[in-house]
Amino acid sequence: ITSGVPATLEAILSVNENSSDIVNLHDGTITGNISLLSGTDSLNWTGGLLVGDAFMGTGSDSITVSAAGYTGTNRFDGGDDLSGIDGQVDTLTFSGLSAAIDSTLLTNWEQIVIESGSTISFTDMMATAGIAGEAGMGLITRAGGTLNAAGGLSVAGNLLNAGATTMQNSTPGDVLTVSGDY
Repeated sequence: ITSGVPATLEAILSVNENSSDIVNLHDGTITGNISLLSGTDSLNWTGGLLVGDAFMGTGSDSITVSAAGYTGTNRFDGGDDLSGIDGQVDTLTFSGLSAAIDSTLLTNWEQIVIESGSTISFTDMMATAGIAGEAGMGLITRAGGTLNAAGGLSVAGNLLNAGATTMQNSTPGDVLTVSGDY
């Protein structure tokens, strides 16, 4: 399913179970939730608006968000759980945008990735990704990406930092806590 022209879809979008589904939102508006059920599914949000949430179901799923319309208020659920041991690795990627996100809206992701050109902060000063100590899983900053932890941040899981983590603000005493590996 691809939205490439200005249009509005008002529905709960639910695609085939046990298949590999791809939803591309390039322009227009989807009003309602996206449920991609089981399978290896992808949501690529590069433009337009999503006025609803995305539920990915079981399987190794991905959501990539680079749309200027993203405000940090959509619920993104990766599906099965936080562990990749079962072979299902769900990846949420932020690319080329800045956002302040309530981490309780991001559930069941083995990997949350901050790509080049992105600055991401968590308004509730918490982030959960993957299982602490599980290799390759967790909150990941890539080269050119920035995790803004000003005010403090508690990461449940690993923090894999190849980008920048900043705690710079005018208030002393900020603390970054990582329950897994750094």
